[in-house]
Amino acid sequence: MNAQGEGQKVRAKSVIIRQGGAELVEAETVTVEFGGIEQASAATVSVNSGGIVNAAADSIQVTQGGIVSARAQEVKLTNGGAVWIAAQRADLKNTFVGILLARQVNGDVRVLLDRKAAAIFGLSAGLIIGLLGLLRSPKRR
Repeated sequence: MNAQGEGQKVRAKSVIIRQGGAELVEAETVTVEFGGIEQASAATVSVNSGGIVNAAADSIQVTQGGIVSARAQEVKLTNGGAVWIAAQRADLKNTFVGILLARQVNGDVRVLLDRKAAAIFGLSAGLIIGLLGLLRSPKRR
């Protein structure tokens, strides 16, 4: 299915969006060129000069674009950015990622918070919140 313009919900075997957008796309393959999708669920997602808010797939590839949330076995991001990526393998070239959770990372990437830093942050925040809770709770006898 080829789409141009704005769409709400699209379900098909293959979806191509050019210069448009969709709220929800469910397909085996999703291709976006100069457009965007709010939520995509597919085996393969490919974006060129566009963006996706939330994508879940086996493979996600973004070139000169952005993605807020990417969950996949493999993520390839070139000349773009992501808020967070959770993947088995991440191939990243000239990118910025806020939070990166991946077993294998290749390429040139700037990461705000990786798996190790996220674990340390979570432990620290939990400890501080726990201590504040103990200090604020009234003593019961």
